[in-house]
Parts: sequence; C-alpha cells; structure tokens
Amino acid sequence: MRDVAMLAGIAWQGSGTVRLIPEAPTFTTSSEQEVWQRLKEGLGADDVLLANLRLTDEDKDHEADLNVLMPDVGIVVVEVKGGSVWHDDDNGWWQSRGGQAVLIDPVTQVRTTKYAVRNYVGRDPRWQRRNYVAWGHAVVTPYSTFDAKAEAPHTFQSTVTM
Repeated sequence: MRDVAMLAGIAWQGSGTVRLIPEAPTFTTSSEQEVWQRLKEGLGADDVLLANLRLTDEDKDHEADLNVLMPDVGIVVVEVKGGSVWHDDDNGWWQSRGGQAVLIDPVTQVRTTKYAVRNYVGRDPRWQRRNYVAWGHAVVTPYSTFDAKAEAPHTFQSTVTM
C-alpha cells in the first residue's frame, strides 16, 4: 500500500491514524461531506482517505468522490449519491434532483472510474513489479434506504451502502 500512496503523490508516513488527502477537502454536496466524515472517524490506523480524485483517460474524464486505501486489504473507489435515490426493476437507478426524477447509473459510473484509477496506477513504471492489490467499488447513499434483500443488476447489497 505504501507504493500506491507514492504513486498518488503521497509521502507514506505510517502514522497510525487515517491520512487525509487533502486534509480539509471542499465538497460539492453535503452527502459527500457526511460520508467523508464517517469514513474519517471509522477508518483504521494507516488507512488513507483521498477526496475528489480527478483523472482523464482516452475515453473520458473521471472523478472519484472518495478513495479508500487500506494496507493489507486493498483500495475502494466510492461514489456518493445524496438526496433520494431508488431503483426499480424496469428502468434502473433514479435520483431526485430539484423535485424531478432523473435516471442515473452510479454503478457503471463508479466501476469505470475504478478501472480508470487502477489502469493509471498500473501504467506507472514504479508499479510494474509490485504485488497485486485488490480493487473494489461502492455506491454510498447516505440519505436513502433499501430493503435488506434488494439487489439491482451489477450490484450486491454490500456495494450499495447506506
């Protein structure tokens, strides 16, 4: 994990407390701020929490709301969806914006961002001879609730977090 941190331009310190990059990020939504705060308070010693990571590849611009680097576990790319979010079997994911229901695709969004970040790290020559790191992605909906048995295509309950 020390190597992943170096690739992200982070000097690894192994401080025993969660490392915040940046220390006090600016968020566009209160839901992102709330999830950041929860992770900041709940992550373990030596974990790294990065906010608002942006990168561009040959296909598109990507933004990862949050990235969690956990030594001996892996890396999770997190997409936060605030407000009212729901899923129906006929049309997919929806979010209420300004009183209007808008069709969204947060799972594809976070999954493609995860692959973009993973590919970026993997292309760095310092990473070429490193051990495998597990990568995951999650959609966090702090203001919405789902039935405990609810699953949507391309998801399972543990990747959609409330």
